[in-house]
Amino acid sequence: MLNKSASALNSTNLTVSQAYEDIVSKVQPGANYLIITPSTFQRASVATELILAAGSGRKVWYVVPKALLTAFKVFLLKSGLNDLEVSLMSLSQRQVHESQAASSQVVIWSLEILRDHLSESDCWHAPDLIIFDEANYLGHPETGTAFEEVLLCLPKQIPVVLLMSQVSNINELSAWLEVVRELPCCVLEINLPVLPLVPAFISSHWDIIPLTDRKRLTGKVKRILKEEPPFPKVRSLNFIKQLVSFLREEKLTPSIVVMPSAKDCDWAAKACIQVMKKAGEVLTAPQISKFLDTYPFLKDYSFLPIAVSKRLAPLHSDHHPLWCELVEYFLSFDNIDIVFTTIEGIAKIITKVESIVLCTSEYQPSWHRQTHKITQEEIEHLKSLVVSKRPNRAGCISVVHLPDVKVVLLKDLLIHKPGPLISTFRCDGQTVLSLLAQGIDITTLLAQSLLATQSLEKEDGMIEELLTELREELPEAGCFLYFQTITSLIDLRLQVSVRLEKLMNRTKGSPAKWKEKEREELVDLLSLLPCEDCVHFSFCHKRASRRIRYILDKYYETRKQRSKTITGVKLDLAYHLKYLQELGWFDQEQHLSPEGELAHKTGLKFPQGLTECLKDRSMPLSEQDLFFAMAGGFVEWADIVHPAKTKPLENYIEELREPYKNIKPGLSRVDKQMLLFGLLVPKPVLWQSALLLAYKRGKDVAVLAQDTGISIGAVLRLIYRTNYLVEQISYFGFI
Repeated sequence: MLNKSASALNSTNLTVSQAYEDIVSKVQPGANYLIITPSTFQRASVATELILAAGSGRKVWYVVPKALLTAFKVFLLKSGLNDLEVSLMSLSQRQVHESQAASSQVVIWSLEILRDHLSESDCWHAPDLIIFDEANYLGHPETGTAFEEVLLCLPKQIPVVLLMSQVSNINELSAWLEVVRELPCCVLEINLPVLPLVPAFISSHWDIIPLTDRKRLTGKVKRILKEEPPFPKVRSLNFIKQLVSFLREEKLTPSIVVMPSAKDCDWAAKACIQVMKKAGEVLTAPQISKFLDTYPFLKDYSFLPIAVSKRLAPLHSDHHPLWCELVEYFLSFDNIDIVFTTIEGIAKIITKVESIVLCTSEYQPSWHRQTHKITQEEIEHLKSLVVSKRPNRAGCISVVHLPDVKVVLLKDLLIHKPGPLISTFRCDGQTVLSLLAQGIDITTLLAQSLLATQSLEKEDGMIEELLTELREELPEAGCFLYFQTITSLIDLRLQVSVRLEKLMNRTKGSPAKWKEKEREELVDLLSLLPCEDCVHFSFCHKRASRRIRYILDKYYETRKQRSKTITGVKLDLAYHLKYLQELGWFDQEQHLSPEGELAHKTGLKFPQGLTECLKDRSMPLSEQDLFFAMAGGFVEWADIVHPAKTKPLENYIEELREPYKNIKPGLSRVDKQMLLFGLLVPKPVLWQSALLLAYKRGKDVAVLAQDTGISIGAVLRLIYRTNYLVEQISYFGFI
């Protein structure tokens, strides 16, 4: 099934290196470039060639979204740049101070770190060229806004190169880039054949058959799905062992096997049998031996014996980042031939493989019950990893017949042709602060955004008219009358009331202490809402006024129509500007105040609580360990809601109770002020601070992870983010 004629691969005499050289020779100073590469070729290799071609006298920055800036990617980049001086500016590692970063010949930036330091561009030694890798993330819901901000706000005289895979609106992107960067933009396409890739289906009888016939499922796959039972479950010893044997026998290795969760990956690696008797030879190989000597703790890592004896390993974000780097070394040196990962984890892999096997169509995060369905962006990255090294043979992505695998969904995603890159620009408080920090009129910046280019602005004044009517109906409102305020307060009060009712029903009799504490917190929150004493309470929350009902319903309808347009963003902008001004974070000329600059520097989505506590000096500024732990309590850490075990942290929690009591008045002031706008600012997390205090007092990260039941990867991400936050705070002289 996978055998292909050689003509598909040899339709051009151009080699990969020649194609790269051809593209690089066309990149000239004084222009911007969009370089389109086949998805199966390494864009980082193009970046390396561009940097080398720039010459020793020119400075080049390489920028990539933080989710894709792995240690192994940095290693490959550095190894390809010979003896050039390279600095790294990422969340986990900053080798030089921000103001000195540009003095290195090459600086590797994470996109988000660069965004946080755009306001310091006057202090930079400006680079001669900036290369943005993985530019398709301009349309990613989580990274797109930061990407647009950077392209909008970078000094215009610096030319940029965007490396991306094919999209259907490349001319639109080129025209937009030419306007926003104020330099001509050229589109270059690497002229290489698209390597064949076969979508396949693995039945419960271990037959591998084509998944698709043109745009449909093949008749055989339809019949199997209808008539034959699937494999019982993915966590089956028999299934995993047979799957590994099947992939090796069918010569589908090296292979990446995508599992539903991180725990499934670890379980699968442990379940497989040993195949290597002389495993020590792997560890004495020069590259591996050097890496292990540099990071000796990995020699005792529990999965190392599994990797070298079974020729397979788990790789996902719950593991130590250096373990993930070591797994990619193993994979690239052919020391292992199977990697178990998740949909989230596969985005961090860059080593090419013969096949990918999908044992799931969704991802179950360790810290959340809600599953995450695989997206088109993730499928495209997944496809980019599959390149067969065998002559006359196609790479393969296989869907396994398992109960929870949505075969039709995966089929549609796999055969999807490149569509347009659509702006995902959104406006929140941190985005507004970031734009204000540039010292450029914010409405001008928004008018230049890709979103403004792609959306038709509907300036019909409907929402403004509705807002005027609302203010006439609620003349004595206790909150700042914006639709975002009213709708947020209605939703917030409803959520709190429902939670409180459920809690009361569950705790009849003698409630546990933690439940009683939660009840008190909910009651306190209700009392803080400006609605409780408002004369118009029944109009909003009871919908007692027909006119108010009409206005709110009309707003919801109108806002839905404008949700992804520049008009909707401008409405959000007006709302965020109002509360930021009330906080005193910028003046009438839209220049950030010192408090506004501090809030921007934190990079937090909700910096209000931390900023207030720093301003009133209720934080333990003179005690480094305590301050680090307290600051880390404000870090917005999505990895986990609550640790499985907090008993090992009890002593640190007790030590932190008094410092937490000291910041309570400042946090209460913030709550009252922000709830006037319908915003509930997250509180700092005590156990999170306790975890960081234990780390600062010498507790080993691996021991902390084991004691609390939190993954080592999650603990390290919290430490990295806290280190970065404290560095940013120190910039203002608080510590």
